[in-house]
Formats: sequence, structure tokens, C-alpha cells
Amino acid sequence: MVNRYWLLVNRYWSIGNGQSLLVNRQSLLVNSQWSIGGGVGSGRIESFRDLEAWKESRVLRQTAYRLARRLPKEERSLQEQIKRSAVSVTANIAEGFGRFHYQENIQFCRQSRGSACELLDHTITMLDEGLVSAAEYKEFEAQVERVLKLLNGYIRMLADSKKNSKFRLTNDQ
Repeated sequence: MVNRYWLLVNRYWSIGNGQSLLVNRQSLLVNSQWSIGGGVGSGRIESFRDLEAWKESRVLRQTAYRLARRLPKEERSLQEQIKRSAVSVTANIAEGFGRFHYQENIQFCRQSRGSACELLDHTITMLDEGLVSAAEYKEFEAQVERVLKLLNGYIRMLADSKKNSKFRLTNDQ
């Protein structure tokens, strides 16, 4: 895995290895094809669907649904809990993106992070009950860890943007 570092440079964040993200309320670029200065492939994030954290969470949700479908009927409540927590991960990212204030967005991302951890716990339950193999669990755990890292980076970027915002109306913005 690439060792990434964050450096604020004139409203842009450098992630290392030529990767960057534009710091703006509605702009989060976390993809190696994006570059500083609006070069080829650069653009603005216009929807939560453009966020890498949401994209990876969507893949996690799809994997969780596949695992949940395999559960026997007597595990119906666990199946529903898995589905609810998986949906909550992506839904909270989307809802936070739609909020006006940085702090609201951060709070929804924190809830998303909590739902990802809840989802991992449900998968541990499946492992303990022999409903998922150790290899499947490890793969799922790696997906959850990737989502958590992306969310942590996004939260950090939002917090720094909030701190550096010139349009502060209140201290809790």
C-alpha cells in the first residue's frame, strides 16, 4: 500500500505519488488521474457519487448484501441488521454531502464510520457461527478498513476546510 501524506498547499492537498485533491466545499478529488492546476482529467466533485469514500462504501454494501443473502432463514434478524448497517454507510455519506455546514457533513461521516464498524461486527458474528469462511472474513475486513481510511481522510479534509474557511458565520459551522 502506498504511504500517503497530507499537505495543504494553496487550497490543494497533495497525497503523494502525483495524487491530489482540490479543497473546496463541494470538491474532493481522490484519484490519481486528478492533478493540481486543472490539468487533463481534473474536475469538480458535483455529487456524493463522485467521492471515493462513497464509491468504496458502495462496493462494501454490495459485498455485505451478497453475504447476507447466504444466511439461513433462522438468521433473518442478523440478515436485516447487516442490510441496515450496510445501507447506512453509504446513506450517511450521501446525506452529509448534502448538508450545508462542514460540521454536519463531518457528523454524518462519523455515523457512516460507526455503521462500517457495526457491519464488521456482524461479519465477525457470522465467522463465529461458521456462516462465513475465514478467507471471506479477511477479505471483507480489508474492505471495511479501506472504507474507514477513506472516511477518516475525508473527515480530516472537511475539518481542515472548516478551520480555513473564510465564510465562517458561527463557530460550529
